[in-house]
Amino acid sequence: MSPTNANGLSMKGGIYSDRKCRICGGPFRDNRRDGLVCPKHPEQRATRLQVRFGRDLVRRFGRDYKAASRFLTGLRYKTDEGSFDARDYTRNNPLGFEKLADQWLEVKKREVKHKTCFPSAKFGQFVVFPKLRFLCYNREMRRL
Repeated sequence: MSPTNANGLSMKGGIYSDRKCRICGGPFRDNRRDGLVCPKHPEQRATRLQVRFGRDLVRRFGRDYKAASRFLTGLRYKTDEGSFDARDYTRNNPLGFEKLADQWLEVKKREVKHKTCFPSAKFGQFVVFPKLRFLCYNREMRRL
């Protein structure tokens, strides 16, 4: 279960930096206004920001605190809404048409023996699927 505030809204995740304060070597803290600063030296700011949401989701934002904050707010909103799916934020796009079509073709190749392969199966493999891949490139199956 994710942490919530008094209103029952998700407070999971945060904005962090792998850098340390140049003066004291302490970690930067999120001031929730305009960036990550050292608690002892407020003039020192973090330069490499990243959003961590759970164990698996880490996204880098460079110096753009506003974009990182907005992304984190979006993740929290999706969690509150009940529509958050970590697979939406992975690089390999596991729900993409291209990936699922390739997996389906592999299953069909194992099912159909070469001797019983009929022309329409080859037509689908070499003509239809490449065109569908082009039209549906990097789109998720549930959104088609």
